[in-house]
Amino acid sequence: ISPAGRFGVYESDANNLVAAPLTDNVTDIYIYDRKLFTTYQLSGVLGAASPTGGFAVASEADGSSTVPSITGGGKSKTKSYMIAFESRATNLDSIPGGDTNNDRDIFVLEFAAVDVKDANSAYEIKSVQRVSAPIDAATGLPSGEASFELNGGAANSRAPVIAGTNLAYTVAFRSTADNLLAVDPLYPYWNEDSNFTGNGTGEDIYVYNSKTRLFTRANVDPAGQQGTRNATNPAIAPDGKAIGFDTDDTYLTPVYTMGSDQVYIFKP
Repeated sequence: ISPAGRFGVYESDANNLVAAPLTDNVTDIYIYDRKLFTTYQLSGVLGAASPTGGFAVASEADGSSTVPSITGGGKSKTKSYMIAFESRATNLDSIPGGDTNNDRDIFVLEFAAVDVKDANSAYEIKSVQRVSAPIDAATGLPSGEASFELNGGAANSRAPVIAGTNLAYTVAFRSTADNLLAVDPLYPYWNEDSNFTGNGTGEDIYVYNSKTRLFTRANVDPAGQQGTRNATNPAIAPDGKAIGFDTDDTYLTPVYTMGSDQVYIFKP
């Protein structure tokens, strides 16, 4: 639910929540406006721009979208809400080289008022941004797919949580990708992602900052060195200044935790 309670965002495989497009094949993301009693579909292929520069979903995505998280509203000129969700779809955006598999990716969508001067304005989609991918720091756009390069496999990014506004937001999510961080040539070990577990992958909590266009990892020790075990279940503070997660890693703090799951807080 949005911070002020006007909007509720959710996933559904229902096919009769909106008049168009047809939604028979995959799970989609919807948002309900409690003021206007209106449901909008958020996941799918966008149509042509409206006269106000917004968009609506014109056709169904080619993969399911799930686990939405919402933030914002009322704190920017566009009255925007930011919605993060995970999706198997390959046709929600366009990236260099294309999206060649149905792994799970994280997208952030801006949902803004059509008329910012009208408290009862309808809303429309302003943009969709993939954030679970290597991001070009100059343009803010993905430069390719997230991947697990050790074995050439596709990376899965899941369970996003979001805080902030359209001007600056923070997204945390768990991912098996190992190509999201820019390696620091002076301290390569601190930046590399090589904490592979027994199944050949390592699942980390990544934190993306839209203002700096950079990733950090939450499951690191006090010196910033990577953990040794999978980390899951990210949570985020309303101001984006603290990330919670759980892991059975015994390496992250000086206190030995016997290898049982513990909850940690990371401050980016």
